[in-house]
Amino acid sequence: MGHNDRSEDSTAFVQIQPADLTLSSARPGDNEAQNDKKAGKAFWLGILFGGLVGLALLVILLLPSHIQKPAAPDIISDQPSNGLQVPQGKPDASPWQEAQLRKQRTAAQDLLEKLLDRQFQLEEIAVVQWAGEDFARAVALANEGDEHYRNRQFEAALTSYEAGLQLMEHLLAQKEQALTDAISAGNANIADGNSAAATSAFELALIIEPDNPQALQGLQRASVVDKVRQLLARAGELEKSGSMIEALATLQQVAGLDPARGSVGHSIARLRALLDQSEFNRQMSAGYQALGRGNYSAAIAAFQAAIKLDAQATEAQEALKQAQNEQNVFAINGHLERAEQLRAQEEWQQALKEYNQALEIDANLVVVLQSREETAARARLDAALQDATTRPQRLTSDVIWQAAQVLYRKATAIDNPGPRLKRQITTLQQQLQDAITPVVVTFSSDNLSQVTLHKVAQLGSFATRELELKPGNYVIVASREGYRDVRKEFTVAPSNQSLHMAIQCEERI
Repeated sequence: MGHNDRSEDSTAFVQIQPADLTLSSARPGDNEAQNDKKAGKAFWLGILFGGLVGLALLVILLLPSHIQKPAAPDIISDQPSNGLQVPQGKPDASPWQEAQLRKQRTAAQDLLEKLLDRQFQLEEIAVVQWAGEDFARAVALANEGDEHYRNRQFEAALTSYEAGLQLMEHLLAQKEQALTDAISAGNANIADGNSAAATSAFELALIIEPDNPQALQGLQRASVVDKVRQLLARAGELEKSGSMIEALATLQQVAGLDPARGSVGHSIARLRALLDQSEFNRQMSAGYQALGRGNYSAAIAAFQAAIKLDAQATEAQEALKQAQNEQNVFAINGHLERAEQLRAQEEWQQALKEYNQALEIDANLVVVLQSREETAARARLDAALQDATTRPQRLTSDVIWQAAQVLYRKATAIDNPGPRLKRQITTLQQQLQDAITPVVVTFSSDNLSQVTLHKVAQLGSFATRELELKPGNYVIVASREGYRDVRKEFTVAPSNQSLHMAIQCEERI
């Protein structure tokens, strides 16, 4: 086999097209002119032929006694060395032998085509780089077959071609393994920091299988091996110096350059765990310090931050509970203290709010519940007294006066009343008294009109008349024949010492 134009490798070969061997030759026939000449020269040819026959007889009789008989020459034939050679001394092979040779030659040519196709496929996937020795052995078998072919030993050529073809097909079947080995070698070289070897391995993988995603990724990783190695060394130095945050940032930069480097992920997780532990300890310390100062909000925030870093840390959970409890106690005590101050100031409504806020923190505080009930009762009494004393005019109603009287008795039953309650009791007492104390009302008329004070008395006609009336609302009507009636409403207030009311009919009908 010669050099293959599709590969520069020294073991490549090209198909040799064996020349068709013709075992017999044919003389060209005489043309028509020669036939015509024969007719004219028949006589002379006859004489010449007779002379030649005589000469031939002379040679046959005399020469054998003077010269040695030569050995019979080898006959070049299409037959292999399997016993199908033409017997010695025969000038030509038999038609059956010729047919066998042609059959073997055709089979060898067909097999050679397959062999060349497999050779091309293997060269396309750079077989020399991953199975050079086996490929060279396959090529040697093909060359051996070529040699047999040139010697017209086609059956032997078939045997060599078949062996070479089997070996090449075996190599083709190893393509996937070769791809896997190349990628593995590339990854191993990356781990060793050998960028050149890694690049070569992944380039080989891409020759075997173009666009292979693992090989493409590996080639990219190989391009940053040196940079990654420098960054890893820098991260190690930073960690040793205690600069954990800077070391973590450097490792994250490595992860960005080479996401497939699993060891970096482990290192990042380890550093994060160390930083989290450090931050956890810092938050716990800050929380306890804030708790000691009574800054419960800051303590709770610190302990909650610690729990976010380690949700399973019972220490942080217990510290948070302690801070919350102390904050609640502090808040409850504050509400109770303010409530007591407000009670002393007889600000019952505001004190009630403080108790309610304390119970929102802890609804099971029995003492607070009792104090709240007492405060609520005083708040209701205070509100009722405030309403009664700010609207004394309502006391002119018997129903409201009776209710106010009950309220007064309830207020006076309180032990140790404060200044506010005393003022309310005194005011209500005076208002109740004023509400039933008559007021002198002077009525004036024209002495002609008939005057009636509804629900009180018929006053008749008069010029001036005085009546003592209890505080309240009244209606007075004046009527006179031939005149339009006059109707007036008036109120006698407890605060009135005296009241004048004029009424008479003046409009004629």
